[in-house]
Amino acid sequence: MDNRLINIKKAAEQTRLSVHEKDVMRARIYERIDASYRAQAAIRRRQRSGWVFFSMRSVSVAALVFAVFVGSTTTYAAQWSLPGGLLYPVKIYVNESVQGALALSEESRVSFHTEVAQERLREAEALASEDRLDERTAAVIEENFNTHVAKAETAVASLEENDPASGVEVRAELDSSLLAHSSILARIGEGSDNEQTKNNSRSMSERVRSRNMGGVVAVAMQADAAPAAEVSTMSLSAVAPETPTPDPEASVSSKSSGETARTKNAVSERAAPVVSVPSTAAQKKIALQLQKKATTQLERVGQSFKESSNFLDASTTLKVEERLKVLEAQLDTGNTQTADTLYEAARATFTEVIKGSVGLKTLIEASKKYKRDLVRSKQESDDDSRGGGRVAGAETEKDKKQKDED
Repeated sequence: MDNRLINIKKAAEQTRLSVHEKDVMRARIYERIDASYRAQAAIRRRQRSGWVFFSMRSVSVAALVFAVFVGSTTTYAAQWSLPGGLLYPVKIYVNESVQGALALSEESRVSFHTEVAQERLREAEALASEDRLDERTAAVIEENFNTHVAKAETAVASLEENDPASGVEVRAELDSSLLAHSSILARIGEGSDNEQTKNNSRSMSERVRSRNMGGVVAVAMQADAAPAAEVSTMSLSAVAPETPTPDPEASVSSKSSGETARTKNAVSERAAPVVSVPSTAAQKKIALQLQKKATTQLERVGQSFKESSNFLDASTTLKVEERLKVLEAQLDTGNTQTADTLYEAARATFTEVIKGSVGLKTLIEASKKYKRDLVRSKQESDDDSRGGGRVAGAETEKDKKQKDED
């Protein structure tokens, strides 16, 4: 028998759960069973082909066999394992594989891949907090992170076509949560005494932030060079469709030059974006849906702050309160815009509330977990949203002076 499985079995036999952990595990099992029933019901309603059931059944059977061998306690404990840990393969190849198989709708796929991408960054944060983020581990984490972000982006694009409001919400959640985690990773790494951890945290944070600011185009460029070139051509043709790009070899042959020009014009015509303006009724529907989603997200961050307030220091508390007031004011503005039938403006405002709420909630939870001030000020948040300003986590002269005084 494989020594790795023997080691996992031994670790499982030594793992014990508290009463609270057993209750949590039981609740999660019931939740998964309910989600599975609802997912299968959705499949039946859509009358999908039988291979989907076979695929799900195969994954479920494999997971069941593994669970019988190593025990459900192990699969539960694996959720908190980090790269390099004995149970980490269980987390990646069993737990997440089963969760991914149960994500059947576009929205659930976005949620799954977004959550896993965030989990990879949380793992990097945890290792950085322990001065253990070496180059090899950082590369493994980032590779898996990139895979799930690319899949999340693909699912988001599909969702936006069928349900614009949900698409806007999940894209805002994806972008803002990853941006927040990039800031958290940089700040934690900056405080590390291990130079390798500090450098790896900073470089990974910069790449995550750069990828996030690039959006769909950045994902396409990393996933496939050919589509990236087409996207680039599309952008150029949209600005100046009648101006061909100079060809360095144009003087070689007038015939080849003519063919090149015709090819470029054909590509420009094919790639030119078709702008579809939603009707007023559609704009109103989207604005109202986003209004509800923005209100819910703001309530969630308020609840998170309330539950975490006893664990946050005075500086963090003040910044959270400042950010909450800004978000509340934005929500009021969006409500007024909706009442005045300025639906397109309201849509943009509510999207900003969603992004700000998700990002702030992420920062609050990390500040509580690591017992340090990780919440950015309003100015820092605005700099990140615009893609400008210093890299999150980099020390300013004021930061260094304050550290020296401390």
